[in-house]
Amino acid sequence: MEALRKETPKQLTENNKKIVAALKNQKRKLLSDTLRDVRRCGLKLSFRSDIQATQGSVTLILANSTSFNDTCLVGCDTDFFRLMDLLPRLRSSASNPAEDVPITDVDKGLAAIENLIHMLVVKRLPLNLYAFEYAKLNEVYLNLLVCARMAANRQQFVPKGRRRSLLKNKQTAINETKTWLEQLVKYAKSTLNSINYFNHKANTNAFDQILVKINELSNSNTNSAILTNEVEEAIVNYENFLVNIREVLNTWKQEHLSFAFVADVILDWMNQEFSSGISLKIEEGSISAGDETTIEDCEREFRDLSSMILVSCQKICQVSDTEISEEDDNWLLLKQEKVASFIKSSHIKSIISKLSKCLELVTSISPLDSDMVSHLCAFTSPLVENYVKLCSIVLQKSAENYTDLTENHVSFGICFVHVGYKRILFT
Repeated sequence: MEALRKETPKQLTENNKKIVAALKNQKRKLLSDTLRDVRRCGLKLSFRSDIQATQGSVTLILANSTSFNDTCLVGCDTDFFRLMDLLPRLRSSASNPAEDVPITDVDKGLAAIENLIHMLVVKRLPLNLYAFEYAKLNEVYLNLLVCARMAANRQQFVPKGRRRSLLKNKQTAINETKTWLEQLVKYAKSTLNSINYFNHKANTNAFDQILVKINELSNSNTNSAILTNEVEEAIVNYENFLVNIREVLNTWKQEHLSFAFVADVILDWMNQEFSSGISLKIEEGSISAGDETTIEDCEREFRDLSSMILVSCQKICQVSDTEISEEDDNWLLLKQEKVASFIKSSHIKSIISKLSKCLELVTSISPLDSDMVSHLCAFTSPLVENYVKLCSIVLQKSAENYTDLTENHVSFGICFVHVGYKRILFT
């Protein structure tokens, strides 16, 4: 196309009429050959009423498109939005084509672009869901690694009867403190700095000490989903943490009666937040003999997990062995089906569910069997690690395919816009 454009004279004269006529024929042939190749790759060259109903405007297309925000796919669809910016020009060009361009070819080109946009929109949802599932897989895999390293770190699981109380405390009191208490203390300190600006003497060392203790709490292992004796100890120490803060603030109030309201802001917030009487006292629960999880139960679930991963890997290898060439008919559709098959064959959702069940059983085991279960997790973790890497490759290849598809679509759209310009066959 670029070569034909360079050979085209800028002005039509009596001397170059034959050259222009020959170039016009070549350009018409190039357009028809391009449309034939587009049809051969699998795209329809006719409008579909259902697609037109959902793509009436760019706003409607964007409303029906799944967002990639909050996923690792952010940035891979830049050309998709370039295409949305180009679409009004495409439609305007098709509605007012050059006189010497066959109107049927223009309609076919626009139909191909509209159908390809529909393909891009439809592909966004499964790709987005897979990205979210992959994030969950990573999270569950990290929990498995915690279990696998317990024996080496000489840790044990928390007894089942104490787990509910620990979870309640971890999800309420500690998280609330990490989120808000630090901000309140910093605000109180800034208030005291403002007071000191007017030649008052208010010591802020107590608030610095509180910030240090909050930082120590933030570095403690209280967010782990696997409740070990180390996590239990960190959560139980939280009660002492609250008591120490109250003692420090009350002592400071006695020394700074004029500015006691600064400390009262923090104390009132703590009393309000924990007025429900959240107790960190760990209560033992009774467990019937039938509720106890055995090593055999855990081993059985891990064996099923390994089988599921192996089957998934075999299916992905089978899909990978399928060769698709651009010489094949419908090669574009076949390639998209292959990418979709990679995602489907990974069975990521069912494997996450099975791995979560394995961890649920593992954490229900008796503390006396913690070392044995930890070794079982360590034995399985390399297989899970490689499965996570495989899913990462599938996600990466799927994102690259989407990026390439949108990038080529933009290039095709730009060429189509040029076709609609007036006197395109002459200049």
